[in-house]
Amino acid sequence: MGNTVQTSGATSFHTAAFFRDNYKGGRHWNELKRVNVDGTAALIAAAYKSGVRRYVQISSIAVLNGLPGTLIDETCERHPDDADDYYRSKILADREVQAFIAANEDMHAVFVLPGWMWGPGDMGPTSSGQLALDTVSGKLPGIIPGSFSIVDVRDVVAAVISAAERGRRGERYLAAGKHMTMRELIPLIGRLAKVRVPTRELPLLLLYVIATIQELWGRLSGKPILLSLANTRLLDKEADRSHFNHAKSERELGLSLRPVEATVGDTIAWYRNNGWLPAST
Repeated sequence: MGNTVQTSGATSFHTAAFFRDNYKGGRHWNELKRVNVDGTAALIAAAYKSGVRRYVQISSIAVLNGLPGTLIDETCERHPDDADDYYRSKILADREVQAFIAANEDMHAVFVLPGWMWGPGDMGPTSSGQLALDTVSGKLPGIIPGSFSIVDVRDVVAAVISAAERGRRGERYLAAGKHMTMRELIPLIGRLAKVRVPTRELPLLLLYVIATIQELWGRLSGKPILLSLANTRLLDKEADRSHFNHAKSERELGLSLRPVEATVGDTIAWYRNNGWLPAST
């Protein structure tokens, strides 16, 4: 996926990044740096050169870190050395924006940090949409370990627009969503879709074995893989590190997050209404 700058009036929104490295297996730092880091630097410079003076960087919760179980806010920075390649690319991309506005005092930029986005219209599908499809279709072999912060993409869009209008220069704003484990999410998908779902949790060691096999298959076939070693390491390392404090965004942006049940339900309904899944019985 390439980078995009969309211009609305006097504000530019940097909304895209290369993130599908985990679907390929192996290491892809050169492409991540070229698109996510160098691309960001080029985009904000191009926006400025064209006369734009307001800029919104769609960052990620990847740039934040905290101890398992603790409440994480915008001040809890992650060091690049404590990050996988994708997370590191997002940290360095944000630093490019911070350096640019430090050197150009008339440029106003803010950062919005989404969590794992769900919602209708996911035509990729992204990892959330693929999980919904696989679960409803009965393709999920078991529940994987790990926890996530799930947010509705429509709530993220509202936060981005509000940040453009009301955000303070150089500030970060979380739009991360609700902390959930896979043990909570998969049964929720089953209830909303009215389908049976697996109940056993796959051990982490088994996931490493599966990921290794998948990576070998991906190299031989050239096809995308469902589980990479990078994803498996991330599940292991980031377990229970998805509790986020939205107080700042609620106070300054008026952030409001809809119930995760509504988000997941609307996601499933969209796939059914558009022929990705059979109609509900």
